[in-house]
Amino acid sequence: MEMETTDSFREFVIGHWPSDEVQWFKKLGELGWVGADWPLAFGGTGWTRQEQVNLITVLSEHRCPLTPDSVNVIAPMLLAFGSMEQKHYFLPRIQASPEAYTFQTQDKIGPGCLLDQESGNLYLINDGGSATLFGSSGEATAMLAASYSPLWLLYEKMLGLAHLKKMSDYWEEATSTELTEISIETSSLTGHFLQNSAKADSQIGLRVNRDRFDLYGSLFQSLGYYALLAPDYTLVSNEPIPFSAERAYLQTMRQQVARDTMIQQDQLYKEHLQHEDT
Repeated sequence: MEMETTDSFREFVIGHWPSDEVQWFKKLGELGWVGADWPLAFGGTGWTRQEQVNLITVLSEHRCPLTPDSVNVIAPMLLAFGSMEQKHYFLPRIQASPEAYTFQTQDKIGPGCLLDQESGNLYLINDGGSATLFGSSGEATAMLAASYSPLWLLYEKMLGLAHLKKMSDYWEEATSTELTEISIETSSLTGHFLQNSAKADSQIGLRVNRDRFDLYGSLFQSLGYYALLAPDYTLVSNEPIPFSAERAYLQTMRQQVARDTMIQQDQLYKEHLQHEDT
């Protein structure tokens, strides 16, 4: 099988992005790319780690959006802890419509996964709205800590760096020490990813989650008051500075930070460290 290269991915992205975000993820799902790191048996691509890096490198260069929770939270959790029946039910549906399945921290209508705030239980919600207990209180946090996609976490880091570079270039600022440090760490995490070991993947999970607040704060500071504007297309005519992509990224990061807080981020770090030591 011929290896996928950055050039082949770049050709696709140039032809399909930017576009409507929902349709963008549907197209990635149709190609099987949202499951780039899934096992072949559940709709994965069978790509090498280098091919996976080729994909996310191009996506970050073109500042394509962060993948939905269905890809970077729910699917890894199903692959790690789900029954065969649950995998065969949810994973093809996530491939077909990634944005239709959400991670929820309060009871609301929609399929996906629910972390109930009162009980601390974790539930799977099917298309009909029925809830199935997936992890009881005490198990849920540990399951979430051990369920992550090193590939898409690495992409989150790459994409944040790409946005910060865009801001720096636009303002014609000299590359800051902070930007240099983020760039070096991103390269380090890419090296970890290519090692393809459980310990290296654990480092990616720990460090990207640890650094999420810092990256969020750096981008917020760089955007200034533009960070306060909602990613609303009606604002384009009043926004001479082309920061709509950065605002959209910041909005997604804001949701992730809120989610991390909800599921007790300090406990997640402890679970990652315990996982690394085993």
